[in-house]
Amino acid sequence: MRGQCRRKRRKAEDALLRLGRYEKRIKHSGVFLFSLLSAPFIICFWVISQCFRGVLKILYYKPYGINPKNKARLEFEVARNSKKMGEEKIKEVRSTVVEQYSISIERAIYDPCKRDFVEGSFPRMKEWLKRYDTDAYWLVISLQNDMDTTIEEWDIDLEFSSALKIKEVKIEGIEREIPCEMHLKSFKIAVPKEYGIVIPKGGAQQVYFKLRAEKPKTQYKIRGVFKSEITGDVPIRPKEFMYLCDADVSPVAVKAELKKTFSEKEAARLALSFKTVQELDRMSNHDAKTEEYSDKILTLKNYTEGFSEKFTTQVNDFSRFMEQEQMRYLDDEYKRKVRRFCTNLVDVWISEFLKG
Repeated sequence: MRGQCRRKRRKAEDALLRLGRYEKRIKHSGVFLFSLLSAPFIICFWVISQCFRGVLKILYYKPYGINPKNKARLEFEVARNSKKMGEEKIKEVRSTVVEQYSISIERAIYDPCKRDFVEGSFPRMKEWLKRYDTDAYWLVISLQNDMDTTIEEWDIDLEFSSALKIKEVKIEGIEREIPCEMHLKSFKIAVPKEYGIVIPKGGAQQVYFKLRAEKPKTQYKIRGVFKSEITGDVPIRPKEFMYLCDADVSPVAVKAELKKTFSEKEAARLALSFKTVQELDRMSNHDAKTEEYSDKILTLKNYTEGFSEKFTTQVNDFSRFMEQEQMRYLDDEYKRKVRRFCTNLVDVWISEFLKG
């Protein structure tokens, strides 16, 4: 009996073991079948996700030039481009501020040989120069304040060739001396707030720079910068002009220029005649005697005889005028006439002997 029970128990255990194996096979088959059926869906989802990532790169990364390979790289690129955008925004704001706080700058060159400005018409500036000095070259800078704010403190920095010099500076309507710094190839004026020389809102200031050059008949260029706390640095556009000659140019420099057109002997005579013209021009600013003028005119005739009919006519007219004047010293009315004769002599001499 016991043997039969053992056999029956063993058969039951074997049946249960086989049943467990069948259950595992069924489970594995189910998982396999589920995997097999869900695989297309998984592949489709993966394809869709990759397409979505590609579209995201085109729409988001491309405008910033980013090609991220990992998260850290992406964060770095985004941060860098955010900084660039910030800097561009600052520049845009600064540009807007400069437009709001603007100043218009006009510049002109007065040529004593023309007795007028090289370009443009500036009657008010011309009247000021007539009262001060029309025998020199001048750079005039007009500063027009287009803002609703008064500029109380301001500077002008100029740059130019080393052969050009600025002898003095004047501000229209201001008698006091303006602080300035002179260096080789540069000149600077600084108008402090304490001086009270403001550029009023909607108003203007004219600044006059007296120019000098040792070499006549030379092309020069002047540029610069206007500075103030309100406007920042505003460039003054370059201005080119021909410095032909004026009454203060050295006769030695004139002779060097004359030798390009005339012989050595002729250039020497004409250089001496220019020196005589300069002496007459200086005499007209002082109480010179009538006979002193007559002596200089005679000397001038000897130097320039046969060179220019126009200049000879001018000298003869001056000589006849002085012969009619019998007084030992000239009165105020005749001084003005003599001054005009001397000025005309300078202009005609330059026109006849240097412009050619």
